[in-house]
Amino acid sequence: MRRIDLTGPIYEGMWTYGPPMPEVRLPRVASLEREGWDAHLIHMGNVQGTYLETAAHFQPGRNTIESVPLDRMFARAAVLNVGIKAPCSLITADDLVSTGVEVEPGMAVLVGTGWDRMWGSHRFYWDSPHFTREAMEWLADKCPAIFGVDISSADDPLNPVGLNNLIFDVGALLLAPLVNLGAITAPYVDLVALPLLIPGLCATPCRAIAIEP
Repeated sequence: MRRIDLTGPIYEGMWTYGPPMPEVRLPRVASLEREGWDAHLIHMGNVQGTYLETAAHFQPGRNTIESVPLDRMFARAAVLNVGIKAPCSLITADDLVSTGVEVEPGMAVLVGTGWDRMWGSHRFYWDSPHFTREAMEWLADKCPAIFGVDISSADDPLNPVGLNNLIFDVGALLLAPLVNLGAITAPYVDLVALPLLIPGLCATPCRAIAIEP
């Protein structure tokens, strides 16, 4: 058994989605030298770093993060590594099919593009590969419990057309952006994705772990 951390690190100066999302700040508010104990303020948006997201991010009246049953945070996951994608390139349905990994309804599906290599770049979001509509329709047809990917948006960042709604419409949760999917060698893993429990939010930062057999 091997455990692989799929969670991107959070730090000051990291990439963002741009306004109105804030820059990440982690100022120290207490120190061992001054107060005798250590603490920091965490100043960031709820959809920054790696996060688990519900349909409420885009769709009115949908359940928020506290309504996600605990069982949904543990899933069997199909891993579709499609190779190293170039900046601003397309992820197609053929890319997904060519992995040869079957996805059964109710599984999680994790799509790796190698884009996590750019986590340290301020262009992580803006230059990200993105899905074609046909690819997202292919994924939605699989009715996944969780759709996880190592890019920051299924949509073209410069011309979004609401592709995430395709998977939200079939009841999936979004887990993104992930790292280390390329380190997974098995076609199927057990996925654990534990978001912060902050009622009323559409998404919260999440620790995501893959467990290989």
